[in-house]
Amino acid sequence: MGCDTKPGGRLAQGVRLAAARCWPTGRRTVPPGGDAGALGGNPAVLHFKAFPTVHYYLQSRFPAARCVDTSTTAPDPAVFDGASAVVVVRHARKDWLDLLAGLRGDASPVILFMDDDLPSILDDPSLPLGYALRTSRRFAATSGRLNRLGAVLLVSTPGLAAKYGLDDAAVLPPLPSDFRDGTRPCADDGQVRVFYHGTTSHIREIAWLRNVMRRVLDRNPNVHFEIFGPEKVRRLYADLPRTTVRRPLGWEAYRRHALESCLDIGLAPLADTPFNSCRSHVKFFDIARAGGVGVYSDTPVFRRIVRDGENGVLESGGEDGWVDAVCALAEDSALRERLRRGVASTMAELAGGRA
Repeated sequence: MGCDTKPGGRLAQGVRLAAARCWPTGRRTVPPGGDAGALGGNPAVLHFKAFPTVHYYLQSRFPAARCVDTSTTAPDPAVFDGASAVVVVRHARKDWLDLLAGLRGDASPVILFMDDDLPSILDDPSLPLGYALRTSRRFAATSGRLNRLGAVLLVSTPGLAAKYGLDDAAVLPPLPSDFRDGTRPCADDGQVRVFYHGTTSHIREIAWLRNVMRRVLDRNPNVHFEIFGPEKVRRLYADLPRTTVRRPLGWEAYRRHALESCLDIGLAPLADTPFNSCRSHVKFFDIARAGGVGVYSDTPVFRRIVRDGENGVLESGGEDGWVDAVCALAEDSALRERLRRGVASTMAELAGGRA
């Protein structure tokens, strides 16, 4: 089933129309041979600032990829020399796209990679308006330019492919590249560390989790909770005991923090919205990197990778169900260790199957 959508205002409709030019009738998609085959072994990757999409979908799969942050790097034609393909992740700076347009005498395919339902981002009122406006505006401008270059489209999930009429070859799923080897960096001190590492695009989940964690902390005096967020999140969680609200980190700093932390139970609630239904399951990788086992919303997003009771917990209930699931894990170290072994097995299997 494809992702749902709802009618939006004029601005949302305009963004959808502008972005849709990248895959007009005729549905330009990757050539036969599948996702990795379309990119070759050493693509040039243009992106805007460091963020996990580049890591999970491209660097993890193509170690030789030349990844360029166009927000900080001046245009350089040498980046494209010998590249097997040029991939633009979401959007890139205009001067880089102008350079790319001027070099289109070569045969390397140009690909737009979309990891969220960006054409419909303004249809979801749960997303922060500023974030949605910035993202949609940049994406619409980029997709229009790439359309004129004959770009093709890759997406991150089967839901996105179904929504936009693409075949299976247009889906490039995420892969892990850094995760715990089973060791833990802290002594067994009897404390259980629960965490939620979301961003501002998950503000609905952040608000919903507050009462879940209040009840968990009340029931379990050995539980500590960690969450990332700006000042408004700190204020929201200010009255919860044994709770740390950390300031948001850049992607590389966050990766280091997760790898060096001693965390036990990761939370991955996902509100039932059209935008969320098109997300990928990278939260599984985030939780594994931090050394934890996860409680996940029981949705198609996480059913792609989570086997309930083997490498995580799928929770379909409401607040009561989440409180019980987190408390059950917090009170059973043997269960956590069994699930942790399942996580390690899944991560190793995925890493071994890297294209």
